[in-house]
Amino acid sequence: MAISQPMMIVRYLHTYIKSNLQEDLTLARLACLLSFNPSYLSRMHREVTGIKLSDYICSARIEHAKGLLKHTNKSITQIAKAVGYDNTGCFARVFRRQEGISPSEYRAYNKIGKED
Repeated sequence: MAISQPMMIVRYLHTYIKSNLQEDLTLARLACLLSFNPSYLSRMHREVTGIKLSDYICSARIEHAKGLLKHTNKSITQIAKAVGYDNTGCFARVFRRQEGISPSEYRAYNKIGKED
């Protein structure tokens, strides 16, 4: 089965997002990066993946944060910044909404290593 052009674009977009979680990942910025109209990029992402681009970005950030919480001793503030949140309170709210527990609780239940 051949991979469609929109699917290739979305794969590239996902790779870019995962490599740049700490950056400004607004729809406008991503669309500009790819030279697309923001509405078109948003619609294409939803058609290919079935989820909104903003939801994908949020999930990617939280998944990376979960790994940092498990495997490092970085503070919640450091982790929030590493995944693109300047406001630790906002990060904690988004984390709790997605995972059902706070970042601190997640760390306490899932701590694996102690390396930085």
